[in-house]
Amino acid sequence: MTILYKYAKKFLEKKDIEHLTVGVVGMPNVGKSSIINVLRNKVMCATGSNPFVTRNIQEVRLNSMIVLVDSPGIQLQRVDGGSGT
Repeated sequence: MTILYKYAKKFLEKKDIEHLTVGVVGMPNVGKSSIINVLRNKVMCATGSNPFVTRNIQEVRLNSMIVLVDSPGIQLQRVDGGSGT
């Protein structure tokens, strides 16, 4: 967390913007919302043991400098490298 705060402070000073937005993305059911809740030290995002609990993008203000974006799980299409048979 300290690294994120230091980076945000330097970035905001350099770019002269209001806050840093950090997106949390990944596969379904890996704990994206849980990580945000732990960082915020408060339940801000719904979580569950089943995939696809998060259905929409949600912004959560971590502090005055950082906004976290919780996103639904991303499913990548499997591409087989075989001969096509």
